[in-house]
Amino acid sequence: MAVQKKEIVSAQVVLEPSRDTTSQDPVTAENVRGHLPSTEDLGRVEEYFSRLGFTVEHAFANSFAITGPAELFEKVFDAGLLETEKGGLKASHSDQSGSFELPKDRLPTEIGKIVSAITFSPPPDFGPKSF
Repeated sequence: MAVQKKEIVSAQVVLEPSRDTTSQDPVTAENVRGHLPSTEDLGRVEEYFSRLGFTVEHAFANSFAITGPAELFEKVFDAGLLETEKGGLKASHSDQSGSFELPKDRLPTEIGKIVSAITFSPPPDFGPKSF
């Protein structure tokens, strides 16, 4: 089901680390800063989304939330928003597929290379199935 245009929704913006890391590179107290985005990159991406009209929440580790009306998300990312059966949100893409991630290809190159993903959090998949 399509989301109402004025409904306020939120997505998580996940940023790339400030240096090259690999899956073989464990995070330790000594190297944790290298696994986080640089302060400059974080500020640049926060400012970008703020200029577009999103409310930008405080960053935590490698991500921050953006909040705004569904129509703003649809305009910026050129993707419709659909409510899932479990109450979450998915982006509807031009090929009729849906995913929790919004397309990054609408971002300017300098922002897109810093952003790892813009994603809606899926609803939890636990608890009672029926009553």
